[in-house]
Formats: sequence, structure tokens, C-alpha cells
Amino acid sequence: MPGHSTSNASVEWREFGRALRARREQRDLSLRDLAEQVCWHFSVIGKWEQGKNRPSFEAVMALDTKLGTEGELVSLALRASMADTDRTRRGTVDGKTSRQDEDDEMERRVALQFLAALGAGTIVPVNVVDTILSGVNRAAGEGDDFCLDDWEEVVWEYSYQLNTGPFGSLIRDVSADLVDIGRLLDAGPSEFVRVGLFRISAQLSFLLAEDLANVGARSAARRCYRAAHRSADASGDRDLRVWMRAKEAQRGFWQGRPEEVVLRLADDAVRLAGDIPSSGTAAAYKAQAFALAAQGDADGARGALRRVGDVFERLSTNVTNDPHLMWGFPETDLVFGTAYVSSLIGDRRESQRAVDHALALYPHERVYGIANLRLIEIMNAVRHRDDVSGALDYAVSTGQNIPVTAARRRITGQIVEALPQETRALPAARELRFLTASLRSS
Repeated sequence: MPGHSTSNASVEWREFGRALRARREQRDLSLRDLAEQVCWHFSVIGKWEQGKNRPSFEAVMALDTKLGTEGELVSLALRASMADTDRTRRGTVDGKTSRQDEDDEMERRVALQFLAALGAGTIVPVNVVDTILSGVNRAAGEGDDFCLDDWEEVVWEYSYQLNTGPFGSLIRDVSADLVDIGRLLDAGPSEFVRVGLFRISAQLSFLLAEDLANVGARSAARRCYRAAHRSADASGDRDLRVWMRAKEAQRGFWQGRPEEVVLRLADDAVRLAGDIPSSGTAAAYKAQAFALAAQGDADGARGALRRVGDVFERLSTNVTNDPHLMWGFPETDLVFGTAYVSSLIGDRRESQRAVDHALALYPHERVYGIANLRLIEIMNAVRHRDDVSGALDYAVSTGQNIPVTAARRRITGQIVEALPQETRALPAARELRFLTASLRSS
């Protein structure tokens, strides 16, 4: 929409213009200086600052990058564009369904153009995420004949991609689907479809949160996690509500939250589950085992692992048979938990047995999980002073060319903490220490 004129400048575009001018002047740039950097004529930029013309999406991204506003200009432009479409929709004549459809499609195009920029860039503006989630959150705070099974299939594919694909690859598509889900919820579907849509929106919001966290957009990820939690509760699906709370406990553990907090979150999931087995119940007990092992409570950790196994035996095969589905609880989850907890409590033999079992179970494309198992092997070697120098070299090589997840960051940090004093000056030890330190500050 380059050069699009607004005869009566909207409040939102004037706000964008004021922010643009303020950021330009903060950098001590004239209009001509900025024009040279973004390759737009200075007179055009001047009109943008006055709110008289709307910049193109490409121009907004260029301005945001050159002025270092970290998504502020993108967010303001998105809000202004969405406000324009809202005004257009309010002016639609009743009964003109073709015009309504056109307005809906225009809103969708506006959102998706920004989402395209969002997925391609390194900065994820928080306000953009808030706008994406607004329809879902609005409905959660308070013609519908289409196939929910199709959405479930979409969620499965995203889940597989999150476990096997490059970080950040889901952001654009999942965000676009959340926009559609919000629109469907706003349309006032039947109660059955509404519940199903909340279930889908909870899963999509969680997937978006995970991928945003993977690329370091922590603030945006937190908002998506909260939206996932709200949608799960709004769905009334007990198993999904338990699962969300269990995943919050696990995520808190890997992110280094106090073990007491992790245990409280896991206990909340277990209480909600009651005596009904589910993947969330198993995940909650696994989080308990992690936290208790980290506290040095070996007996408590073993007891929690036994409860994981008990729940696993009671789960249906559709929950345990898919090694890719993050909503299930496959045997790989059970065995990984045993490998990691046994390593933390010093049972090397049991840990190695579980590592070998897990490596035999993991599909080859689950490179992130396999890398974590290798790190558990390395942690065992370091803790038992078995060729520490070789183990460190292996740890460094294991992490090469693989993005670092929160789990890998914590396990690597535990390896560093377990190093004997005489090995801490080794080049590989320094490299691991630098890695964990830089990740904590990122």
C-alpha cells in the first residue's frame, strides 16, 4: 500500500508518525539522512510522520530496522492498519455479504502481510503477538459447520515440525491460523464447535509460544503461554488443562525456576487430574521427578518415576504410540525421564541403560532429543570422573550445528557445574561455560 493517502489522518497513523519522527530525531537524523538509508524519498517520509500517507509494509520494516525500534514501529503500523479495516467493516451496509467477505479478506491480508515480516525477521514485536491473539483471548474471557478434525490434523503436523524442524519455522503459519481461529470464535459458533476451537487455539498458542521461545522472543512467548492456558481452561477439556499445567512445570524446570515452584505447578496438575490417567498426569509426575532429583531427594525422585511408569501403563495406545506427537506420552518420554533423573541422583548404571533404550526408540529425525541423551551420557562421565577431557570434547561437538533448547542449556550447565577443579581451565570447559553464560544473558 505504498503512497496510500489518508485525507483525514487517523489517530493511529498520527501516533505512528509521531513515533517515527521521535525515533528519527533521537538518532539525530534529518529526513534526507533517513531517506538515504531506507531508499524512500524524504518528502514521502515527511508525510508518514504527519500521518497523511500510509507506508508500505516493506517501508515499515525498513524504518523499524534502520532506527532500531525493536518492533515498535511495526506494532504501531499493524494497529493502525487493523483500525482502518475495523472502521471499514463498521461502515458495511447490512445484507451486503459480498462486501463483508471482502472486508474480512482485507483484514486477513493486513494481518498476514505483517506476519510474513514477523516470521522473516529476528525481532518479534510483543504488540503484534497481542493482536494475533486478540480474537482468541476476547472469546476466552467471556455458521459453524466445519471439520474440527481438519484442525486437529494441522496441529499434529505443526507438532511434528516443532520436534524435527528448524527453530522459528512455525511462527508465520501458526500465527496466521490463530487469526483464523479468533475470527471463527468471534462468529458465535455452536457450543460444541466453540469448545473444539478453544482446544485448537490452546494447542496452537502453545506451539507458537514454544517456537517464539526457541528464537529468543521470551516476552512474546510468555503471552502465548498465558493465552494457551486460558484457552485450555475455556475449552473445559480436563486432560488438556492438566497437560498445560504439567508442561508449565516442565518448562519451569528447564528454565531454571526454583524447584519449589516446579513442584507446586506439578502438584496442581496432579490434583486436577484426579485418578484419571492422561499424558498430562505422566508429564506432571516426570516434572516432579526432575525437581526432586535436582534437590538431591533420590527416594522422592524414584517414587515420582514409579508414578510416571504406573500412569504410562494405564494410557491408551493412541497416547503412547506416536513418538512425534507432543500431546501424547510415548515410551521415549518415559525412558528419557529415567535416564536424566538417574543421572542426577548418581545411578549411572540405570541412567546408561535408559539412555541406550531411548536411543534405540528415538526416530532419527528427533535430533534435539538424541542430542540431549548424548549430553546425559557426558554428564554421567563427568560426574564419575571417566575421561573428563574426552567427555568435554564430545559435549562441544554434540552441540555443534544444533540450536540450543532450554533443556540442552540446563543439562550443559549441570555438566559444567560437575567438572572437577583441575579440568575447568580446559579449552572445551571454557567453551561450554561461555555457551551457558551467553545463553543465560540472551
